[in-house]
Amino acid sequence: MIEWQDLHHSELSVSQLYALLQLRCAVFVVEQNCPYQDIDGDDLTGDNRHILGWKNDELVAYARILKSDDDLEPVVIGRVIVSEALRGEKSGAAADE
Repeated sequence: MIEWQDLHHSELSVSQLYALLQLRCAVFVVEQNCPYQDIDGDDLTGDNRHILGWKNDELVAYARILKSDDDLEPVVIGRVIVSEALRGEKSGAAADE
């Protein structure tokens, strides 16, 4: 079972931040071969949130929620990840709820 956390960036521990950056790098940069600058300055600013999914003390799912200045789209959901080991279990859909 996945245990979910919804954390403001100020609530992230160093180990949680490391785990989410490590998972993002593993999936986006290595697995998907998208060598772009993932650390874009939005992780630790404003009222942005981080949704972390843990299974057996391992980060297996993640999404970043950015607050927007656009009244029609008050938030932007991005960096949605499910680790390769959990794909097909609908973990990403659970994070959307």
